[in-house]
Amino acid sequence: MNISSIFYYFAIILLLSTQLGCGGSSEHENPRYQRKENEFWAANTQTKKYYILTAPVSKEGQYCIIHIEESCRSLIDDSTVDNIISEFDNSIYPLIKTKFGDESDIDGNGKIIILILDIKDNYSGSGSYIAGYFDSSNTFVNSDYNPHSNECDMIYLDCNPGIPGTSDFLITAAHEFQHLINFAHNGMTNGKIQDTWINEGLSSAAEYLYSGSHIAKRINYYNSFQDNVSSGNNFYKWSNDLIDYSTVYLFFQWLRIHSSDGDIIYKDILNSSYTDYKAVTEQVE
Repeated sequence: MNISSIFYYFAIILLLSTQLGCGGSSEHENPRYQRKENEFWAANTQTKKYYILTAPVSKEGQYCIIHIEESCRSLIDDSTVDNIISEFDNSIYPLIKTKFGDESDIDGNGKIIILILDIKDNYSGSGSYIAGYFDSSNTFVNSDYNPHSNECDMIYLDCNPGIPGTSDFLITAAHEFQHLINFAHNGMTNGKIQDTWINEGLSSAAEYLYSGSHIAKRINYYNSFQDNVSSGNNFYKWSNDLIDYSTVYLFFQWLRIHSSDGDIIYKDILNSSYTDYKAVTEQVE
C-alpha cells in the first residue's frame, strides 16, 4: 500500500463523563480537585481516565486563546503560534461558523480555547494516533454534575506526533470546531446528540471546506482498503476506524455534489430535528 506508516484519526469524545466516568475514574487523587490557573482536565484515551495538565497561555487572538502544555512548548516557536492564530481567526473560525452555525460561549469570553498537548493515546513512534478531539463535558459549569469540566469552549490538538501549524494540524482544528458547533446546536440547545457517523461526516466536510480541495489521504486509504482488506465495513456502524473516516468523507462529498444547494446541505443536516439517518434522508428527498 502506498500509505505512510503513520496514520492519524480524529476523535470526537462526546459526553466523556459517561465514557470515562466520574468520581474514582480520575488519575488525579481527588476527582473534585480545584484547578489552578492554566490547569486543565484532559482525557487519557488508553486508561479511560481524566488527568490534570498545566498549559499556560501562549498567545491570544481575536477568536481564540492558545494554551500549550509545558512539555510541548519547546516544540512550538512563536511564529508557529502566530500562524495558528491567524489561520483560526481569519479562515477557520469565519468559514466553519458560516457553513455550520454559531459556537457556544459558556465562559463569556467570545473565544475558543485551543489546547495544544501531547494527547495520551499510546502512540509510540508508529501506528495511528489521535490528532485532536472535542470533549463536550467541558460545557458543564456545575462541578457537582461533572467534576472534570474545564467550563469553557475548547478543542484539543496534538503536538506529538502531530506537528502544530502544519496543514494537517489546521485541518484537524476545523474538524474539531465543527464538533463544538454541532454540540452547541444539538447537545446544549436541544439535549440531543446526532449519530456519530453524521457528526463525523459533517466534520469531514469541514476538512474539505477549509482545505479547499479533497483530502488525498481519505481517498487513498479508501482505495487501498478496498483493494486489500475490504470486508463489508461501513460508516453507519461507526467503529472509529480509519476506513470509517474515509467512507463517510466520500459519502458527504456525494451529498454536496448532488445537492442543488451545494454545501448548504451540511448546515441543513446539522440543524435537522432528527438525530439519526433521517437528518440526511430528509435532505436527499
